[in-house]
Amino acid sequence: MALKDILKSSNHMHNAIVRIPLLHINVLDKVENTHIQHAVRRHATDDKHLSNVKANMTSWYLHEESDVVKGLSELVVIECQKMSGNFKLHNSECWGNVQTFSEEVIEHTHWPFLWSWCYYAKVDKTSPPLIFPEVKQVFEPELGDLIIFPSYIKHFVPKSESENERIVVAGNISFEFTKPTLPPIDGFAEAMLHGGDPQSLPC
Repeated sequence: MALKDILKSSNHMHNAIVRIPLLHINVLDKVENTHIQHAVRRHATDDKHLSNVKANMTSWYLHEESDVVKGLSELVVIECQKMSGNFKLHNSECWGNVQTFSEEVIEHTHWPFLWSWCYYAKVDKTSPPLIFPEVKQVFEPELGDLIIFPSYIKHFVPKSESENERIVVAGNISFEFTKPTLPPIDGFAEAMLHGGDPQSLPC
């Protein structure tokens, strides 16, 4: 099926006049790309394709299992931080997948996360694109490309028509909330908290 036919056939397509905010940079010179490829291949297994990724994929915490992927995910957080003001962010999830002939990623979102991202560790001219059907945007990645987009945006990758590997690392960014620190409880507050008699406290 041609790309124009895929776009026409989406059940959720509409005539969008606003393009979604995408950050697109190439970070090939900032990461250890060959080692990232090896890490994804090593950790990707045939998990019966139960997720939206209908291809071999890693666990959801690849950044905790591979130092080179951890470095990549930290770079992504820095870029997301620039777009998010003073709010502290962190990588909640990070996974990799190896897509080959006839494999796909079905349409989905990553809500309720804040930002989602994809890093393209191995692609070529035959690799299928990343498609955002609601806004009719098609992203055809090159080696080393990093794309960051709002997590609520629907996206998918059509079935590959190539025997060549398409290796991607992806992840979700969320706010990092910290537990508030309560002030020390004085004698009066402690008595009230535990049902004591404040009148019995010494002045």
